[in-house]
Amino acid sequence: IDLRNYHERTHSVEKAIYETWIEDIDGNLCSTAMMGGRLTFCFRFAASRSIHTPGFGVGIEDIHGRRLFSANNYIMRDNNVYGTPSCQSGVVKCTFDSLPLFPGTYYASIALVENERFIIDYIERILLFHVEPSNILGTGKIFEASQGIFFIAAHIELEKLC
Repeated sequence: IDLRNYHERTHSVEKAIYETWIEDIDGNLCSTAMMGGRLTFCFRFAASRSIHTPGFGVGIEDIHGRRLFSANNYIMRDNNVYGTPSCQSGVVKCTFDSLPLFPGTYYASIALVENERFIIDYIERILLFHVEPSNILGTGKIFEASQGIFFIAAHIELEKLC
């Protein structure tokens, strides 16, 4: 999505983020993933000045606007971005290796922040994507959207009392 003329930004100081897209596991553009599939949310930015201790974030929301989860380099310190002293432009890629979402429609919001507090550019619900059902646990059974928002594997045991 070309964002150069996109005006619906939230709390933005400048229009630094100018392009965004979603990639599948092979790096192809996409808007659909399978349950448990890998998705990478990407954006390209160029600020008018160097951003000190830049923060790059992605938030995932449901169709009702509820934030389900977020990721940013301030929290995810096991990445090559944490501790970057300053940056003026670049391409950000935030990968979720296994989406824990049930089938449905979701949105991603993206943000560029300075010093963990100051929002440079924030665009809510800019990327629309769909999650399709999948035999994620290999049982032949498919989770349905009516079973919740997230899925997780669990171990279920029976202690038989005789």
